[in-house]
Amino acid sequence: MNKIKIDTSKREKRENIKFHIILIIISILFLVPLISMVSISLRGQGFANYVKVFADVKVPKYFLNSIIITVPTVFLVIFISSLAAFAFSKLKMSGKNVVFYIFLCGLMLPVASIIVQLFIMIVKFKLINNYLAVILPLTALILPFGLLIFKNYMDDIPNDILEASLIDGCTPFSTYFRVVLPLSLPALSAVTIFAFLFSWNEFMLPLVFFRKNELFPITLLPRYFLAEHQFKLSLVFAGFTGIVLPVLILYIILQKYFIEGLTAGAIK
Repeated sequence: MNKIKIDTSKREKRENIKFHIILIIISILFLVPLISMVSISLRGQGFANYVKVFADVKVPKYFLNSIIITVPTVFLVIFISSLAAFAFSKLKMSGKNVVFYIFLCGLMLPVASIIVQLFIMIVKFKLINNYLAVILPLTALILPFGLLIFKNYMDDIPNDILEASLIDGCTPFSTYFRVVLPLSLPALSAVTIFAFLFSWNEFMLPLVFFRKNELFPITLLPRYFLAEHQFKLSLVFAGFTGIVLPVLILYIILQKYFIEGLTAGAIK
């Protein structure tokens, strides 16, 4: 028996070593482009390249535009998806499962497949060169993911807690806002991070619906850099690094909550 235990432990150690080696190799493959980008951005004048790029008057405006687009999108996604998930999970409605799965079909729709229909709608509503032209479609595209995460988590919240709140005089909405939403913090954090990353990195919608440069978000900044500094790759890559690093740092800091939110409600 001791030999079997020793052999099993050795086998597990070998498998763990192999697994970690594979993870290290994959990490290196992903880090190489990022390291190359940073090294190119430091050529010539070093960190002075970053100072020169971000001293450009248009760069703060592009960052501000991304914030104006991202913050309302994240708020709308959290509010609508969590409220809808509460209804699908806890309220009695006929045909709610069918409607829920119809909503989930949105997970299969890439932006490129609906861009023509979106453009027609935006033109009809006269939203060209308006932040809403990007905020509303982004909200609709992210909602299915938020709905899925919130509902899976809310399904595990005991109904007894909701019944107790209703007995204490809470309305269904106050139960959602005061009881269910605070208990859904892991799901809330995951949806918040995903919605932020998705909306911050969006490129196609602003490119199609914005005609004025002063409305462009940070993802369209490379077009400006390539036009202004096309023969100075160090400045161009300094701009690219400035776009990537905030999102990368945010994800590294909050990845624990993101993973917890994704796995919350997965095991019942």
